[in-house]
This record gives sequence, structure tokens and C-alpha cells, in this order.
Amino acid sequence: MGPQIRSKSSNVDNGTLLRGLKGIADSTSIPYAQAIAGLALLIYDASQKVQSHHEDVKRLSERVIEVAMTVASSISTAADTSEDLVRNVGILLRSLEQIENSLRTSSKKKWSRFLRSTTTAASIAQCEDQFEQSIAIFLLQTQLNNVRLCDRMNDFEGSLCGELEFSMKEIRGKEALSMSNKLTCAPSPDRIPRSLLPPPPQVFHGRDAFIEQAIGQLSKSESAYCAIIGPGGIGKSSLALKIVHEPQIVNIFGDSRHFISCESVTDSETLISTLANHFDMKADAFVQDFIRVLDTSRTRALIVLDNFETPWESSSERSQVEEILSKLSVSPHLSIVVTMRGAERPLGIAWTRPFLPPLSLLDPDSAKEVFVSISDVPEDDPNLPDLLRLIDYVPLAIVLMANLAQFSSCANLIDLWNEQKTAFLSRGNPSRQSSLDISLQISLSSERLQTTPEAFEVLQMLSLLPDGVAMPELLSMAPSAFNLAPAVSALRRVALIYDDVNQRLRLLSPVREFVGTNFPIEIKTFSLILEYYFQLLRKAEWEHQTFTHSAELTNLIFHLGNMRTVIDHALQKRFRVVDVIKATVELADISSSIFPGPLTHRLISFAKKLAHDLDEYALEAECIIVSRLNLGIRESVKEDVRQSTEALELARRAKAPLTEAKCLLDLGVNQRRLGDYVGAENSLKNALAIFHDSGNLLGQARCLGNLGDVAFSVSKQAEAIALASEGARIAEQHNFPLVAAKCYEVMAGVHKLRGAFPFVLRYTQRALTLRTSVLSQSWYHGPTLNALGDLYFVLGRITEAKEMYDKAYAVFTSSAREDWIACVHISFGRIALLRGNIQESLTHFHLSLQEWDRLKYPGEAANCLAAVAEAEIARANFATARSHLRQSLHLYRTNNEIGFRRNGTPLMRMGDIYLYEADTGAALRLYVTACAIHRKSANRISLAECVKKLGDVFRALEDLESAENCYQTSLNWISFLGARRQIADCCVGLAEIRRQRGDDLAARVEIVKADRLYELSEDLFARRFCTSFVLSLDQA
Repeated sequence: MGPQIRSKSSNVDNGTLLRGLKGIADSTSIPYAQAIAGLALLIYDASQKVQSHHEDVKRLSERVIEVAMTVASSISTAADTSEDLVRNVGILLRSLEQIENSLRTSSKKKWSRFLRSTTTAASIAQCEDQFEQSIAIFLLQTQLNNVRLCDRMNDFEGSLCGELEFSMKEIRGKEALSMSNKLTCAPSPDRIPRSLLPPPPQVFHGRDAFIEQAIGQLSKSESAYCAIIGPGGIGKSSLALKIVHEPQIVNIFGDSRHFISCESVTDSETLISTLANHFDMKADAFVQDFIRVLDTSRTRALIVLDNFETPWESSSERSQVEEILSKLSVSPHLSIVVTMRGAERPLGIAWTRPFLPPLSLLDPDSAKEVFVSISDVPEDDPNLPDLLRLIDYVPLAIVLMANLAQFSSCANLIDLWNEQKTAFLSRGNPSRQSSLDISLQISLSSERLQTTPEAFEVLQMLSLLPDGVAMPELLSMAPSAFNLAPAVSALRRVALIYDDVNQRLRLLSPVREFVGTNFPIEIKTFSLILEYYFQLLRKAEWEHQTFTHSAELTNLIFHLGNMRTVIDHALQKRFRVVDVIKATVELADISSSIFPGPLTHRLISFAKKLAHDLDEYALEAECIIVSRLNLGIRESVKEDVRQSTEALELARRAKAPLTEAKCLLDLGVNQRRLGDYVGAENSLKNALAIFHDSGNLLGQARCLGNLGDVAFSVSKQAEAIALASEGARIAEQHNFPLVAAKCYEVMAGVHKLRGAFPFVLRYTQRALTLRTSVLSQSWYHGPTLNALGDLYFVLGRITEAKEMYDKAYAVFTSSAREDWIACVHISFGRIALLRGNIQESLTHFHLSLQEWDRLKYPGEAANCLAAVAEAEIARANFATARSHLRQSLHLYRTNNEIGFRRNGTPLMRMGDIYLYEADTGAALRLYVTACAIHRKSANRISLAECVKKLGDVFRALEDLESAENCYQTSLNWISFLGARRQIADCCVGLAEIRRQRGDDLAARVEIVKADRLYELSEDLFARRFCTSFVLSLDQA
């Protein structure tokens, strides 16, 4: 037998081989493999029909299957089919065809005779010989082909080696040229210059002044040496890349700008190696060779050494690293920029003066632009400003937070920050550029910090003081014999603390949260801080409202944010719980007078829970009282009344008279707001009695002022003046300035109704002076500013009124007082209506109405509806206006204000509609009713306006004498008050009378006078009427 082909599956059973052949025959796209597999399967089928000499036939068929499987599978996986392969396969195919034909022909004969025949036996043997011979030829030809292929490959290898050698020579030549270009820092003239710089930052906003200063220094003719320093994550690397890509820098240094990261460089030896590798030079003589090449080329070069603090940080390596900088600066052609974490610049080099300032936080606008550019969050997202404030505008935190904002809302991110702090601000592989925690940990691991153990304790203390602290104050909080100065110095050197505009030591928000979460302060140190703030509360005397130590109160206000954090920590740790709850109540009361907020509300809610758990009923009651004052968005007045009632029950359960009186006072205030004037009066009188019996003058003054407010609401103006005056007297006599201010505001409101505007101005300004003397900033300034706006509005001094309303709105917005914001919206709407902007006025009125509906203030909602009706009357929508006025009257009835001062306005507006519709009888009845209400409440301006409208009715009835008397009477009442619009209205009525009587000259005098007053009052609609009136006179 000839050479043998052994299949790799020779040990596999025939069934497996047959399935493999069938698979090749059915699925392969190679025709030769398919033909071989198909013929082998036909031979096997034919062999199964042989019944004698079965072993010979079986041996032949198995051999065929084995060879066919080997060859067919090899061909089916071949990358291509050469001509030699096709020829060799053809020989094998012909042999298989002969075998298949022989077996098929023999199967048609009678096998008994055929097998006995020697001819038949010889035929099987002949098939086997021919098949083995074809295999041998196939193998021989294949081997020859392999030899020829090897020869061709050897020839190709020789050719390839030649080409490779040529290419390597060419590459080495280009590398040599590149090395030369690097060394000489000269761009090649015959190709596009290559730069090894990283690309500039794609998102960059702000730092314009810093960039301008850096470019100015680097653009000078001599070498410049600049250090970009600052805390971790502040954007030093991005800023350096931004600078080196600036067009002016590119024009000066061209391809000779090099940005070299030192993040993994730990010592001077590695620094030299890194520099040498960058410039393809030998490390052992790098500095000398580098300087020599620079001096020879005389081309200016710029090197940026990023994260230079890494090799410089170690004290054992610092001098050697500084020496390298010093040697590099010898060349007059080299400028150097280093970026360093911290606040120190290396020695040994003359940094260009003036020094680049340490990097500070991004300004809010730039921070917002960066965030929006990365996150695609809308610029007007209401939660975005709060989110940026939380992370203190730190660039790295902004970038990481903006990346998360691509798939999470700003509101959710605020919740995540409050829950997880800095831990969730990371992305991708952890590094100083992708994880805020890692960046902060690098700063905390500084050797400069580790060598000063007290520095870490100062960090822990400052982590509880978000508003910062002055050095003397920090020393007062620190343990005795604490070495503060070196600790603060170490923290300044690594830029972990900074001095704010008030020279108070502060931590950036991410640093503060990271330290507080991962390295909480020890209780021994914390107790000293807590005791410091207890003493500060006592010195400020807020509870007594005397404020004899104004400096202590001012200092306390500076520390409100710190106190919230310290008290929160104490409550969480259950440390000195009762004392801390009392301090929380006092802090909440102070915050409610300055700028209430949700943080204080959260604290007082937690304190209330702890007081409840301890069965401290009086403390729980006081927590309930002050909790609402720090909730900017109120639920409803009814809810306020419910909570006041709950607090009162707790105070009585605790048998604490003063707390009971406070609760009654709070209940009375809320009952008045709800419209329960009888209940309010009873609660306040009961509180007054308790305060009187206990000799509490502060409580008495507060009750008297609020009783005056109740009397004012039910049109008892004389009683209101008497009560408020007595309250002001007690407050002034015993130095309670904030209570006195409240009493003066009540008195100003009464005098405004009476038209005694000089008194209004006097009392309002006195109230503002008193409040400002205690609190330079307070939300309580807002109502006083709003009252001044109301005064100017009534006097027709609209520009001044708008200015006061704007100031009041700013105060209410910053303190989140939604109720007072709604009040100012009504005022804005009335000004817009005067100026002819009806749609704008309706927008303001509806904003106010929505808020009062939410808060369930029926009286204020009724006031809004009357204002909306006035706007609808101005655009002649009388049906809509009538509907609003009816609803307004209904709400006043619900609020128990029928017959009181505010009830007269919708009646008067309803009369205007009937007068327009010529229903003079209905108009007359409504005007008379409104007159009676305004007379009862001593509202001189509104009463004069009603009398003027009576004159309009008489003029419509052509009773000119009665009309003139009404106009003249109204004018006599208000002419000395300076109410421009009301005086002008009377002049218009008199002008109409003069014209109807044919005295056009007198009519013109009156209408010109009215037009001038309307102009001063900015009443656009009235001026249009005056213009048309004058035109009608001219035409006549």
C-alpha cells in the first residue's frame, strides 16, 4: 500500500464521519469539497447493499469515508483554491467516481453469482489499488506544491527584508530629524508641525482675568516662570492647557510647547528621566544637553510641568527637585509653567512678578455655563443654582456632577448629595481627575499636613463650621494649650483652607463634607465648640429682645450657619439633648426673624421628636410654635391654627404658664389670619393676662401690638391706635425694638386709611429704623418696605412705589416667604394696570390668586379677585368682571369681613359695572353701601372715591348740581393729602360738568390739571381719556 492519509478523526466512529460529510455536502460553498463529500456518501450507500464479501466492501467504504472527510474538511476551510489544488483534487474525484460506478453496477447483478466469480473479487481489489494510487499521487503533488510555496516564501522574505531595512533606515532618519526639531525647538519648514500637547479643554468658561495675566507674562521678550497653584479639583491642569493653546502663545512658541505630566513622578531622579524621555535625550546629562541645544537654537520654548507637587512634596527630595528647576531656568530661551496642589511655590527660581494668584472658585455664571455645557440641563432649571451652591462652585465637582446630570435631575442630585456627600461624585477609572474623593484624599495625604498633627483636628473643627470662623474665635473653641498657628499654616500651605472676604477661615464644601463623613470629630473637641455657641446665644440676649450687646448679636448672625450645623450634629449624636433642644428653639426663633429656611425647619422638627420622646411637653410645644415660622412655603392657615392648638394643649399639660401664653399669642395671630377675629381677640387677651400676671413686659407688648392688628382688621381704628400705641410705649420704654416696630406698623396702617400720610411715613420709617438697628438684614424689612410702597402708590408716586416693591420682593424671595411674595404680586399688577399693561397686570393678579388659594387665605383671595375684576373692567369684559366680584364678596363673607374695610372695594367696582350699563339705581345703592363701609372704617381716600362716584351717578341722571357738589366735596377731603389720581378723578368730573354747562374754557382748565396729575401718577388709561376730551373741546 502507498503512503497513508490518516484523518485527525480516525478514532471517531463512522456515524460521526458520515454526519460530518453530510454537513459539508449540504452547507459548504466550495464545490470540490462538496463533490468529494457527496461521492463518499454515495459509495457508502452502495456498500450497504452488498451481502457477500461484506468485509472487503466494508473496508473499502471506511477507507473512502476516512480520506474523503480529511480532504473535504481541509478544502472547505481553505482561504482560496489554487490551480494545483484543483488539479490534485480532480485525480481523487475520478478515483471515487470509478469506485461508486463499480459498486453501483455490481449491485444490479445477482450477488450470489457475482461473489462466487473471481472476476468480481478482482474488481474490488482493483478499486482498492486505484484508490490508494490516487491518494499517493494527491499526496505527492501536494508535497511538491508545498516545496514550491516554500521557495516563493523564501524569495518574498528576502525581498521583504530588503524593503524593511530600507524602511527602517528611512524611519530612523525621520526620528533623527524629529529629535533634532525637539532639541532645537524649531518647527520643520517642510511639513505640518507636530505637537505632543494634549488637546485644549473642550468645555471651559471663566478665568478670563487669570488667563490674560498669564499670557501677558509669557508673552514678554524674556523668559517667564509662572506657578498655577490652588486646591485639588480647582481646575489647574485645564487652565494650563487652555493657556498653552491660546493663539498668542501658539504664535510665540509654535511647536516648542511641551506639556509634561508629573503625576507619577515621585522624586528628582524620576523627574529627570521623565524629562529626558519626553525629549528623547539621555538622562545622565539631560539638563546640560537640553540647555546647550536651547542656547544654540535661540528659539523660545515653553514647558508646562503638570501636578508638580508630586515630585516636590517629599521633604527629602524637595531641594533636588527645586535644583532641577533652577538649572532649567538658566536658559534665557525657556519659559516654565508649573501647576501645583497647594499654596506654596518652589524655591530656587525667580517666579515672574506679580505672582499669578492662587486659583479660586468659579464664579456662579461660569459654573452654570460649564454645568449646562456638559449636562444639557436647561439654564432655567430651578434647582440648578442650589445644586451649584452645594458644591461651592468647585470645577471638578461641577464636571462630575454635570456628567451625572445627563441622566438624573438636579433635584435628585441634591438629594444624593445630602445623602452620600462626595462619595457618589466619580466616573470611570478612579483617579484624581475622575473621583472627588480620591482628589481630596491626595490633598489630605500631603507630607506637609502629616507632619502637623493638630492640622487634622482643625480640619475636623472647620468641617462643622460652613460659614467659617475667625482665628480668635477658633482659638476660643480649641482645647487649651492647642498649637493653632502651625496647624492653620500647614492647612494654608496645602490649600485646604482659605480666608473669605471677611477674613474667616473656611473649608470648601466638598472638603468639609469629605472630612465630616470620613473623619468625624471627637466628642471631646466637639463639646468645646457646642459650649462656645451656647455662650454666644446667652450673650446675644435674643430671648429677652433687649439687644443691649449689639456686637454679640451681629456676631451671632454671622454664625447662624455654623450653629445650625453644630446643633444638627449634637442632635444626631444625642449629646446634651435638653440643652440642645432649647438652643434649637432659640436658633429657630432668630432664623425666623432674619431669613427662615428649610434647614432650620428640619432641625426644629427633629428637636420636636426628641422632646416628645423625652416627655418634655413644654419644649415640644415651643418647637411647634417656631417650626412654622421657618417653613417658607406654608401649608394653610387652618393647619397653622391646628398646630397652634396642639402646642397650647401640650403647654397646659406641662403646666408651663409662659409657654402657654406664647402658644395663645401664636394661636391668636393665626386666628386673625384665618378671619376668626373673635377667637383671635380672646386668645390674645388670655395671653396678655398670663404675661401680665408673670410680669413679662415683652409678652405684654407683643400681645398689645397684635390686638391692635385685630382691631384694625375689623375697622375699629381708634381702638387699634390705642392698643398699638400702648404696646409701642412699653416696647420703647423697656428697649424691645422689634416689638415696637410691629406696633408702629399697625399705627401706620390705620393712619393710611385715615389719609394721614405724614403720620404713615413717620411710623413706617420709625419701624424700619428700629428693625435695622437690630438686624441689618431681616425678612421683616420686607413688610416695612411693602408698606412704604403702598403709601407711595396711594400718593400717585408710582416710580417710588415700584422701587419699594422691588426691594420688598427681593427680601421675600431670598427668605422664601411665599405669602408675602403673593402680596407684592398684587402691587405689581396694580402698577402694570395703571401703566396700561393689562395682560401683565392679570398675570401678577393670577399668580397671587393661585398662592392664596393654595394657602386657603379667603380674605386675600377675595382681594385678588377684586383686582382681577378691575383689570377686566379696563378691557370692557363686564360679565367676567361681575363674576369675579361676586366671588370676591362671597369669600369676604366666608372670612367674616362683611361690613369691614376691604368689603367696600368690590361693592364699588360692581357699581362701576352697573353705571356703565346705565343702571343708575343699582349703581347708586352699591356706592352708598360702600360709602357707609368706608366711613365706618375711617378710610378717607376710599370714602372720597365713593363720593366722587356718586357724583358720576348724578351726572348720568343729569343732576349737575348734585354731581358738582359730590365732586367738590370729594376734592375738599383729599386735596391736602396729595393723592394725585383721586384728585385728578375729581377734576375730570368737574371738567365734564363745565362742558355740559357750555363753559369749555373752565372745562379745559380742569382737564389739563387732571392730565398733569395723571402723568405724574403714570396712569396711562386716564391720560388717554384726557387727550380725547381735549380733542373734543378743540373740535367743538
